[in-house]
Amino acid sequence: MDAKVVQPKPSPRWKRLLWLLPLALPAYGLVYVRIAEWRDRQRFPQIGTSMDVGGRSLNLSCSGSGSPTVVLESGFWQPGYSWTPVQRRLATTNRTCWYDRAGNGWSDPAPGKRFSDSVVSDLHRLLAAAHVAPPYVLVGHSLGGYHVRVFNARYPAEVVGLVLVDPSNEDVGTRIPDMPRGGGPNLPPVIVHTVDFIVRNTGLWRWLMRDQGSRPPMLTDREWATITSLRRQRKSIWEAGQEAPERGSAAIAREAGGLDSVPLIVLTRGKPFDDTARGERLLRAWTELSGELAHRSSRGSQRIVAGADHFIQYDAPDAVVEAVHSVVKRAEERSTGTR
Repeated sequence: MDAKVVQPKPSPRWKRLLWLLPLALPAYGLVYVRIAEWRDRQRFPQIGTSMDVGGRSLNLSCSGSGSPTVVLESGFWQPGYSWTPVQRRLATTNRTCWYDRAGNGWSDPAPGKRFSDSVVSDLHRLLAAAHVAPPYVLVGHSLGGYHVRVFNARYPAEVVGLVLVDPSNEDVGTRIPDMPRGGGPNLPPVIVHTVDFIVRNTGLWRWLMRDQGSRPPMLTDREWATITSLRRQRKSIWEAGQEAPERGSAAIAREAGGLDSVPLIVLTRGKPFDDTARGERLLRAWTELSGELAHRSSRGSQRIVAGADHFIQYDAPDAVVEAVHSVVKRAEERSTGTR
């Protein structure tokens, strides 16, 4: 008697397709990201002008008139356009410019780590290419505080004053070790590049960034939508990694030295870090540390901005404007020897 041959039952179609998922999902992500970024470019065309700084371009936007020129330097992973509430107020009295650091906003990426030394070189070339002549009042938010301090140390004859908006501080790690800090760990390059590829190119980051919080009241719906779209770009995510860890710029700012007699105002948040006793304690320590930074200049002072969070330019843009005007006045007194 012949043996009966048993034919294996075919697997359900969904099981046969499972092996395609590792390829299908990344492919879908790549298409999704590119279509989404194309749509963003159509919805939010460039604001500013691209200027060549040596084989790549940086985006610069200036408005208003009056000397000295105010140059606005953004914080970590922020496009220059985030200064909009401040620029439209300052432009009534001074020429006021913001720009996008390499890889941010509408600027081209750049190779290598992006610490204060390379940022300052880029900014100086950009201002020269755009014929934005000194003197300058430099305004730096958060991480941007390191950059404007280094610019002042490198080109002191071009700077007449500084405003630091809740600036980063190189001593925070030793003085306030439990302070929440950005920048991330110093991971091996192979891990960094692998994670970067997955996060940027599969659409994961755009999905995670779909809600960036409520619109600051000083911005219109379109202005906030523009800022959030710029922060979702793949090149901006990569640039954030190039600017981290923060200690790279911190070391350069420390080496740049003191602030001598440059007119300086340090604006410090007045809102606790959270609603706990720890949040209050961190604020007291942060305020003390920021005050010490302000007094590194013989013409420096600190202002506490009541109710403001880290983004003082959103919560209280008039406080930034008033600080700039005060610094301009101190610069005039310095030049005439009246103080």
